[in-house]
Amino acid sequence: MEENRYVLAGWLAIASVIIMVPEMIAGGLFDAKPEKFYFMLPIHIMLVTIEVAFGIYAFLRFRTMLKECYDFHKLDVLIILIICGTLVINGIGITGRILAGLDMKIVFLTALMIVSIPMAVVGIMFGIKLLQLNNSLYGLKKPIAYIYMAAAICFATLIFVPLGLILMMTFTVMMALVMIRGPEPEQQTEVEFV
Repeated sequence: MEENRYVLAGWLAIASVIIMVPEMIAGGLFDAKPEKFYFMLPIHIMLVTIEVAFGIYAFLRFRTMLKECYDFHKLDVLIILIICGTLVINGIGITGRILAGLDMKIVFLTALMIVSIPMAVVGIMFGIKLLQLNNSLYGLKKPIAYIYMAAAICFATLIFVPLGLILMMTFTVMMALVMIRGPEPEQQTEVEFV
């Protein structure tokens, strides 16, 4: 049996989800009362940096697994676009928090909205393309695809961002489970539960 080279990426994806919780708490406290919780900003920035780094590494390894194990290249460009969008959105978010005292929140919310709409389109395309994979990914292909599409739509609305975060965390854990289990052996027909 061949060694699974994607286990580390899977565990780092799960670690990124775990890190999101204190990251959101630190960011929320700072947003609520920046003058009182000013010390949370560097903690938040550090946690965002670690979470994004782990998430990007895991997503790139997921892309590699799809390419090498399933000869599936339809997501190559979309994953790179998603990574670039993630970096831009997090950069805008961190900059907005750093400049929070300058009453420029509307500028940063507008910038987030401008980036989020095209990212939602890319996210929907990601889900649709993933559904074309000729493997069920241990029965998680459809949930992964649909959850990612739903999360992308939630992020585009800005109103449903909290729901989008929960969906993105769910997507990340499911992606991690696939990588921890390793490439699924060839299958003759895809089993679908109704």
